[in-house]
Amino acid sequence: MKHQSPCPGTSLGIELSEDALAVDTWPALLERLRKSEPYAILCGSGISFRSGLPTGHSFNETFLQDLVLPQYRSRVSEHLKPDASVSLRFEGILDVWSRFDPALRVLDTYRLGTPTSEHRALARLAESHAIVTTNFDGLIERSWACPRDLPVACTDEQFLPEPGDGGLYKIHGTVQRVVNGCPQDVASLDGSFCIATLGTISSNMESIPRRNFLHCLRRSRPLVVVGYSGMDDFDVCRWLFDTDSPKALVWIAYDENAESTTVLSGREAIDLKVAPRPIMRRKADRNVVNTSTIVRTRSPAKLLADLSGEPYDDKSWGSKKLEWGATCLWQRSLATALLLLQLSLFHEAENLLRGLLQNVEGPLRGHDDDLALSPAQQTCAQVYLAQALMPTGERRKRREALEIAEAAADSGLLEPALLLRARFLATQARFHTSHMSASALGDSLANLYVQAKACDAPALAAELAADIAVFGRQQARTHRAMYSAFEAALDGGSLSAKGTRLHEDARRKWSACGSPEELSLAISDMEEVVTFRRDLGQLDGLCASLNVCGGMRQRLAEWTSPMEPDYGAAIQYHNESLRLAANAHLFWHQSQALIDLGYIHAKSADAARLKATIEELNVLCEILDESDRHHMEFLAAYARVIAKDLTAAKRRFEKLIDLPESAKLGARMRDAARFNAAVCRAALTAGLPGPPELPPSHRCVRFWEDRFVRHTLYVPIVSTLIDPLPPSN
Repeated sequence: MKHQSPCPGTSLGIELSEDALAVDTWPALLERLRKSEPYAILCGSGISFRSGLPTGHSFNETFLQDLVLPQYRSRVSEHLKPDASVSLRFEGILDVWSRFDPALRVLDTYRLGTPTSEHRALARLAESHAIVTTNFDGLIERSWACPRDLPVACTDEQFLPEPGDGGLYKIHGTVQRVVNGCPQDVASLDGSFCIATLGTISSNMESIPRRNFLHCLRRSRPLVVVGYSGMDDFDVCRWLFDTDSPKALVWIAYDENAESTTVLSGREAIDLKVAPRPIMRRKADRNVVNTSTIVRTRSPAKLLADLSGEPYDDKSWGSKKLEWGATCLWQRSLATALLLLQLSLFHEAENLLRGLLQNVEGPLRGHDDDLALSPAQQTCAQVYLAQALMPTGERRKRREALEIAEAAADSGLLEPALLLRARFLATQARFHTSHMSASALGDSLANLYVQAKACDAPALAAELAADIAVFGRQQARTHRAMYSAFEAALDGGSLSAKGTRLHEDARRKWSACGSPEELSLAISDMEEVVTFRRDLGQLDGLCASLNVCGGMRQRLAEWTSPMEPDYGAAIQYHNESLRLAANAHLFWHQSQALIDLGYIHAKSADAARLKATIEELNVLCEILDESDRHHMEFLAAYARVIAKDLTAAKRRFEKLIDLPESAKLGARMRDAARFNAAVCRAALTAGLPGPPELPPSHRCVRFWEDRFVRHTLYVPIVSTLIDPLPPSN
């Protein structure tokens, strides 16, 4: 018999006001749970750590020790830390390894675990409560003690019905079925096979049946989360973020420092630095009643046993050895290079790949066995070397990448998917190093996209097609075929496409802002993009989003305090981007952060920092494009104003007025330069009036209007100048 549902705005009968602190104890909360209607449980790999199966962290450590070359282990291990800016994820490791083992035979280990008391507890709870798990082992099913088989959903079709009171729902698929009590292996081509790579998880996130199922579950009953980190902004957590529900959310959070089990809710739960904090903050932002409770404990397994009434067994079963299959030095070398590329450590990847190509007849440093690459292996290494040379922004390296990619594509030694990758890299490099039009680029990319979609290596072809679509969206966005390709990449679950779309949507919202409140919401959206890209390790995109977020924060500071803006938050974002970009040798992103910081220093009349920033930009001059050089000229003019050399400043601004119509930044740069030159002339000539109004590109945006009408003779001249940064009407 079902019990009455808790009232909206309560957590299992407990009022959760914003000011509530520790409102309950675990025994009391447990009693309320037992008396409530059937609830759902979401569990992750944290419930399996005693079963002998490798969890994400131990999997990554094993990969690091078994397959990463010794001289790169310390560099990669930095990304195993929980507080790493760009993390090394279990699914990302499998993305790399799937290039050698498309069937992911390494996951055979997940068929060999030993069920523990938490699996028995979940199996017992599954009789009357819906159990949702991201795990793909068969341990819960093997713990089932009833004569009939446990109802299990693994495929899209099985997620179509509305959730029942009981059953097991494996949201990421499975490697094992249990039929009549006997485990049966699931093959990689089976529709219910586990989803274990970043790419396939992202594709799974486009599953309408699974999303609707979880939304329905969340809205219709309380949810208990256990053994789940909640730190993946692109997986199940995003479905939880997007679901507003009056039903309780009880999150059992593991805390190794917790001396006792503590129940928290309201403001204290929101401020607690644990996994579900983003969900609760999102509720607060939406003014949704907070129905979240945190249970902080050192023993989630014991609490799970309490829920089910199963005896708790704290016996540890040891760990299973991962079987990677036979590996050679070439595989380990290429796996290391691909991992470095995935972590955006392009400089390290470049050094490794150059070493492979230069030492084909001698032993690789740190190994006793010889590495003699075949011609096909050499050509493969050349393709990935070209990929490593592209992101820095250096023209010299991009010209080298063009030569390498073209030679590899013409070699006749590459498999079809890698051949298309080489041609794509050559097209990218050609676009960046020559005067290739956006239209011609779109035509070339459209042709490559069609070939990629027809390639007979589905996983690699899908990845390549998505990369082509994203690059086309960024550089040839008006090309009809590229627009369609980008939409298809989104529908297919491409993570890079999702990051690009989220970034563009937040930036578009910024450009349409009409008030500080609207700008604050746009900043919140861009901060979610930062989190998304950080979670995925998309360092290239992360730096771009950090820089735009810094620009948005800069504008908000000017909007809310026109005369004395506080640029602290903006500087923090730009400095993080600068640090990450410098660490990965992403010189172009460094330049963008420096340009934005330069404008902050200029408008703050900080001559010393502005001078230092201009000097840093001069060091990067080789990678700057035409519009970046115009920014440098603008900053130099600001520096002359601060030095009270208005004549030189006026000349520099006037030079920028003459930019051709085709120049990037176009009207915004010219209009700002024209306005500032007029301000300088007025200051140089007594009685000469200043500009009568803001230029069209800066008009009707409140923070510009506020700054303009407040200008008086008593304000330092540097405060009367405008900059050419976005947004503008």
